[in-house]
Amino acid sequence: MVARHTARDLRSENRFEVLHALLELGTSTRQELARHTGLSPATVATLVTEFLSGGVLHITAVERNTGGRPQERLTIDPDRGRIVGVDVAETYVDATVYDLALGALGHGEAALDAPPGS
Repeated sequence: MVARHTARDLRSENRFEVLHALLELGTSTRQELARHTGLSPATVATLVTEFLSGGVLHITAVERNTGGRPQERLTIDPDRGRIVGVDVAETYVDATVYDLALGALGHGEAALDAPPGS
């Protein structure tokens, strides 16, 4: 049986794509995000509006062009959340805490005792 792809799944994937693009590109406009992700400008605009209202993104600058609307440059708010990466191996556990823009904030490692009989 093939798993069904729901509208919720698609929306979640699109949200991930926009955030991933911002991590790859750095500060970007909605138009740059749409080009990079292949999502429609309307989809990107809707997601960016949600991220802005949730405090996940910030407008860092407004660029005036010769024609059309000014473009807002967007960036991820690094203080909006934390991400923890953990590597569990046979002999150690290694963990790093990152801000939301993937800046390392802290790191720790602990050796694990060898299992009995090894």
